[in-house]
Amino acid sequence: MANQSKVVSITRKPGNKLSFRPKKKASFRHLPFVGNEHTPEDTISYWNIPASGGYFGGNKTGEAVAFMLLKHLRENLNNPDSLNDAYLGLMILDWNKRMMAEAPQPDSEELDSLRGQMVGFINIISKLLLAFAIPLYHELDKKDYKELLKQANQGIAFDEEDYYKYLDLKEQFEEIGMA
Repeated sequence: MANQSKVVSITRKPGNKLSFRPKKKASFRHLPFVGNEHTPEDTISYWNIPASGGYFGGNKTGEAVAFMLLKHLRENLNNPDSLNDAYLGLMILDWNKRMMAEAPQPDSEELDSLRGQMVGFINIISKLLLAFAIPLYHELDKKDYKELLKQANQGIAFDEEDYYKYLDLKEQFEEIGMA
């Protein structure tokens, strides 16, 4: 009998896939990683990706998602329903929500997959940031480390509760014409 090579697939869980949704009304809902099929809640998640594939599969997924997002951003620059300026923040909030809600066990495939997805995604975004830092060096050179540190520390010390109280009072004064 001839020595036959056996093809082994390294792809598992064929039903655990992402797909585009071109029929959704809002353009951001077309993206395969925005939805609620792979999340613990019925709310829209901006990181609606199955936690499978381990770290290396997750890394590959995260890189592909980063490029899909960048392509979507470029194609929807002037689209008012695209949420272009909010994606990264919403994704990071959903990473946190997934980690807290699902509470993957240490060393589990789910946790490794989510970590790989996040690292793969951020690796691509980091490369893009590095590429943009070069032409922006004149603007970056104007930034002073001490002023940036001061700003960062002001953010850390910010009293959000007092700020909301101030906004409520301001609104009340505006309503009675005293602002």
